[in-house]
Amino acid sequence: FFFFKQKTAYEMVYQDLVSSSNKGANYTNFDLIYLTSPLLDILTDWDAEGKNPAELIEPVDGFHPGQIAQALEAKWMYEHLEEAYPEFLGEVNPHNDDIQKVFGDQGGY
Repeated sequence: FFFFKQKTAYEMVYQDLVSSSNKGANYTNFDLIYLTSPLLDILTDWDAEGKNPAELIEPVDGFHPGQIAQALEAKWMYEHLEEAYPEFLGEVNPHNDDIQKVFGDQGGY
């Protein structure tokens, strides 16, 4: 847990640097936002729920987020974009029902 907090502290310095370099930048063909990593909040919530924080760390290197953490990050990012920047997600495909009829439910694949 200590090493993860230390890594997160370095990551926060990097995030501050990257986010401040993007402030005021205007691009013609796209919009740019910077989202801070929710990993420390995810880890804190996971621990508060009585779950083992080690479950969120990749066991091979003991440093990077594992599959569970990545799934929780993706969920957080999608929910955040949906709420704060829905234009980044685009419209729902109007042909989803037709696709479902042709291919059926393939379990998310």
